[in-house]
Amino acid sequence: LVSKNKKRINDGSGGSLDLGYITNRIIAMGFPASGAESLYRNDRGHVVSFLTKHHGQMIRIYNLCAEKGYEYSPKDVAPCSVAKFPFRDHNVCGSMQTILGFCIDAALFLQRMD
Repeated sequence: LVSKNKKRINDGSGGSLDLGYITNRIIAMGFPASGAESLYRNDRGHVVSFLTKHHGQMIRIYNLCAEKGYEYSPKDVAPCSVAKFPFRDHNVCGSMQTILGFCIDAALFLQRMD
């Protein structure tokens, strides 16, 4: 309903997700929701099922949200690993150190996949 005419990814089970592939190993999407919020955002359980089905066990979710309501523990998205590099919504990243930390972490994770 919210994504309207955006291209959505068919999850293979009759549903779809609002996400986009940047490369075959990097996906961008909004924060996966739970509870009532999952009626208009990607459902967290649905996202985890899709990721594990199509990408196996080697998955890392990067949470870039600084807002309190957009946090979850690794057990919420198991077996995916989680890393957080927060910055405020609709703002540039707070520091070059945060950007550098994210880039190093992502590069090391992608190296382990090879």
